Amino acid sequence: GVLVFIYLGLAGPVVEIEERTVRQSLRRSFDLVRGNFWLVFFVLAPIELGGEAIGEFLGHEIEAAIGDSFVGSWLAETVASSAFSPLYAVAVVLLTLELIHRHDGEAPPLKHRPAPVERTAAA
Repeated sequence: GVLVFIYLGLAGPVVEIEERTVRQSLRRSFDLVRGNFWLVFFVLAPIELGGEAIGEFLGHEIEAAIGDSFVGSWLAETVASSAFSPLYAVAVVLLTLELIHRHDGEAPPLKHRPAPVERTAAA
């Protein structure tokens, strides 16, 4: 499970950054991680494990406060996911960009935001 998590963990950003199919992204993730396993492991594993640990802690605290219930478990999981999902996402995207640069020798072109529309004075 850990090997699959690490080797295929970059597939999501690859789908978006390089506009590949799911199958192509899984293969590309594997190719990017090969030779960089420990770097990817030490970036992704602490965020994932930290989120799980905090989720478990919150779950016990909420269950102690409101009792063992579906609502308590749901609330603890929601809080932990809300706190760690953005950290995980940023780490995975930045790591993917770095590994694409290392693998291909250049960073992929990123999508640009449209230019802001100039406001004209109302008549």
